[in-house]
Amino acid sequence: MERLAEVNLAARAGSEGNIPLLVNSLSDASRRVQRAAARGLRRWLRSRRELTREILPHYAGTTFDGSYSHCGLYDMANDRVWIPRYASMKGHAALLRDGNTDEFFKFEFYRPWQAPRHLVRENDSVERGHLVLHFILDWRYAGQALAEPEDDSVLREDREEQGCYGSSVTSYYRECALPYPITVHHLLMRGGHQAEYVRNTDTIAGHS
Repeated sequence: MERLAEVNLAARAGSEGNIPLLVNSLSDASRRVQRAAARGLRRWLRSRRELTREILPHYAGTTFDGSYSHCGLYDMANDRVWIPRYASMKGHAALLRDGNTDEFFKFEFYRPWQAPRHLVRENDSVERGHLVLHFILDWRYAGQALAEPEDDSVLREDREEQGCYGSSVTSYYRECALPYPITVHHLLMRGGHQAEYVRNTDTIAGHS
């Protein structure tokens, strides 16, 4: 309880000097301490670009057993998929969702029975998992710069580039050999807003 009280105090204080304590607390054995640290760190993620890379080894891992829904990141520089070690879809646990959009390709994973209604079409099986890959059409990851939104050829190139990242994420889940099938979707974004969903772009078979 002393550790939890210390982390809660550091989270409420809002001082940059407490960031190392909060980062280290993400690896604490207590889930309550981990969550308190995650809450405290969220305020710094957008203003300190380097913080996401510092957080990842404490908060996330590179293996997944299929037992929980989550937001994840693909580190294209190191060809590594990062998965949080516990469920993180919303609220204080969504640390990766708030991370550095500029350097990491984002995705969401929903285990069976947990996908939002708009992903599960009529006659679809609710016993499937769903993987949503986030495409930011007007962002160039390779050049770390915004693309001209009026230039359709550039936007097509961006989608092709990000399609390679999406393929790496899809391959990761395929190699996980989860016991249920997974449907892959693309969420296309532009100008910071959702443009459209492209549903059912791929399927990953389940393994019994």
